[in-house]
Formats: sequence, C-alpha cells, structure tokens
Amino acid sequence: MGGSHRTARAPGRPRPSTTRAEDPDLLRVGYPLPGLGRLAHRSTGPHAPPAQDRLDLVLGPVRAALLRHARRRPSVSEAAGRAHVTVSTATHHCDRLARSGLLRRLRHGREVRLCLTDDGAALLDLPT
Repeated sequence: MGGSHRTARAPGRPRPSTTRAEDPDLLRVGYPLPGLGRLAHRSTGPHAPPAQDRLDLVLGPVRAALLRHARRRPSVSEAAGRAHVTVSTATHHCDRLARSGLLRRLRHGREVRLCLTDDGAALLDLPT
C-alpha cells in the first residue's frame, strides 16, 4: 500500500506549493486562492468602502456605524442592517455605547429605537 497518492486536479488550476520550514519535521503547504486578486483590487474600485476615519479606529467599525445611524433614530433592527451585523451583535454593541453615555435606547411599542445623547452627538461632530 506504499507509494504516492496523486489526486486529479482540474485543468488550468494552480497546484498547492510546499516548502520546508526551519524545523526539518515540518513542511509548509500553500494553496492558491482563486479570486484573491479581484478582492485586493476591489478595495480601490468605484464601490470601495470609505477609508477608516478616527471614529472607526477608536470605537471600531461596528460601533462607529451604529453611532452614526443613531442620528436617524433607527430601530435596533434597522441599525443592524445598515451596519451589516445581526440584531444580537448590534444589541451587544449598543449596550456598550449606552454604558459609555453615547447612546440611549427608547422603547416604542415592540421596537427599540436608538437615540444619540448629547455626548454622542458631540463625538460625531468632531472633525475627522
């Protein structure tokens, strides 16, 4: 049963590469990532996300997005959708923003709406 086992590969697909590590008992295996070039160039294309500003860097992109959307008094569900996170994730981050005094949550029937505090609005008004 010895011998080498070769798997068939699709034509035109690059093969994995192997290199020896510093430790003779280790072998590094690298697999090509089809489409990686398109992803790398997408970040500079016409639909590229905006470069991180200071608010993103300080609060993190999710909390910064939730705080920005709170100007419109969205529901937690609406804010989660705009921040591209689940409602439970948005709720977690809103808890932190509320504890820090930047955000309030107001219940309207079955919905919870987000509202900026004066400190939250002042933070958003700082130049970036």
